Amino acid sequence: MTWQAVYQRSLSDLLAAEKARRQAVEADRARLVGLLTRLAQRHDGQRLEEFRRQDPGTPEHWSAEEWTEFFSRPHAAQAQAHTWGVNGSGHGNNGHRKTKPDDLKRIQDEVRRLETHIEHLQADGGPKTGDREQGTEVQRPMTGEAPVARPRSSVPLTDFSPPQIPYKYKGLLKNHGLNSLRWRRGSMMLYLIATYGINAHLEMDVFVARREGLSYRSNSTKKPLENLAAAGLVITETLRMEVGDFRTALKLARLTDEGRQLCDALGCPVVESDWDRMIRLHQGQKQTRHTLAVLYFALLARVRGWTTEVVPEADGSADPDILVTKGDDRYFVEVELGTRGSEKQTAKWKNLADFQGKVAICAPNVKVRERLAKDCRLAKLSGVATDLATLVAKRYYEAKDEPLWMKEWK
Repeated sequence: MTWQAVYQRSLSDLLAAEKARRQAVEADRARLVGLLTRLAQRHDGQRLEEFRRQDPGTPEHWSAEEWTEFFSRPHAAQAQAHTWGVNGSGHGNNGHRKTKPDDLKRIQDEVRRLETHIEHLQADGGPKTGDREQGTEVQRPMTGEAPVARPRSSVPLTDFSPPQIPYKYKGLLKNHGLNSLRWRRGSMMLYLIATYGINAHLEMDVFVARREGLSYRSNSTKKPLENLAAAGLVITETLRMEVGDFRTALKLARLTDEGRQLCDALGCPVVESDWDRMIRLHQGQKQTRHTLAVLYFALLARVRGWTTEVVPEADGSADPDILVTKGDDRYFVEVELGTRGSEKQTAKWKNLADFQGKVAICAPNVKVRERLAKDCRLAKLSGVATDLATLVAKRYYEAKDEPLWMKEWK
């Protein structure tokens, strides 16, 4: 017998053995799916039927992760849906028999066994559990109808836990690298944007790093944000500005329509973020330098303990860029990039002084700040002023006790 014949026979034997093993695994998998389906009926038949109405292929195509999610959630009549790390609880079982501890243990063992078999199948190139869209679209609030964001200097992420991913989005997140770890951190970012209207990656990085015990400005938050953008859930853009010798940039993120719908599905009402509000009310996409200056000043104020509101409601003649509040101190602020006060600009300052008793200005650097303060004094307007260059000079995450205002005059 030649070596070619030996090779062909060995190859045929290997293929036959592989085919037999695959058929055995498929048959075993079918039996396990049948068993899990019966247990699912006993655990929460009503919810299983709801899934089937949305997707007739349920639960035959479910992955081990989806089975685990189904059995890990309490009975639909006993608990509210899990949203943004808060578990609700209810009473009664609507006539359904409660799952006994022994049943739950058996279910968990079977899920683990099924997961192992599915991993073998996928490793061998067998059929993979696909992700299918199901469920109805959630209508998001129109831009401008959502509540206005009033970000605080302290955001509660201490007790945050990642929400369960709606079935509709499992495939999307998985295909764009949002594994368990990146989803946990990415969901924190979605939460900060949706709940508090925060857009700056620099600011989100600090909150997530504190929650996760990470170093600041690391890839641990950069990568999840990139994954969210690749999945079409957020829009990211780096705005840049140069005034004299001062240069700065800020990476921003805001929700897309799909991102809003995901947050709605997670049970998180979406506020209008600072960046969205600048775009809607203050030509934020055309005047990008001014947008950058306003948003940067807002986050630099927050880290110093001030509450902020971008484009606040005020007297129509005042029309300030931002409101900052800390204790009894409250200032409507003009963010100015020009070096000299025009008649229109001076008129705006006078209206602002009439409205709150003084002018409050944020300039790009010390040179512009001093010129604008001089213009205000010439117009006999008292006020306070600061500048981005001075505020940025102090490390962001070390600026908690630093002053916001650098100059005051009567």
